[in-house]
Amino acid sequence: MKGDFTRDTFKPKKHYSGVRMQQGRVQLDADWNEQVDIAARRVESETVDVVGPYGVPWINPGFGITGGAVPSIGAGHMYLDGFLVENDEDVLVTAQEESWRASSPPCGQPARTGPPARARAATGR
Repeated sequence: MKGDFTRDTFKPKKHYSGVRMQQGRVQLDADWNEQVDIAARRVESETVDVVGPYGVPWINPGFGITGGAVPSIGAGHMYLDGFLVENDEDVLVTAQEESWRASSPPCGQPARTGPPARARAATGR
């Protein structure tokens, strides 16, 4: 991710629950960013604990596969490893990027069929 950030102070192994402002101190973007990272980690961990490694809503589940000559992937959202993954509109399977398609897994191994979930940040640029 590109941006003009001073430093990354978030350290998950310290198990911090928040960042406090101090009176008379200069506010730094690192303090704000660390608080955002702490909150995001908590939400992602909590989502995995409650939902599991993946899950879709009961009503209007996202990423449903519909048959036909060319199958399509339905619009909606799901949770994958704690991340919210969204598909804004139905899309044909043939319209997907080739770079992430799963190859045949070794015998006895589960197939992984999708790009890895990762967070994207808006930097205002």
